[in-house]
Amino acid sequence: MTMSLGSLLATVVLRAPDRHYQGVCALDEPDSDADGVPDVYEDQPTRQTPS
Repeated sequence: MTMSLGSLLATVVLRAPDRHYQGVCALDEPDSDADGVPDVYEDQPTRQTPS
């Protein structure tokens, strides 16, 4: 019984960080231009301000 309670507690405690990192991973993986490099690692175009 004690072992079952411990495993249940461990499951509950470990799910919250897992969900957080799944969300982070989902934001890092999109590759909208299909060049093989995730968008998060590409330089974002800078806006030119008129002089």
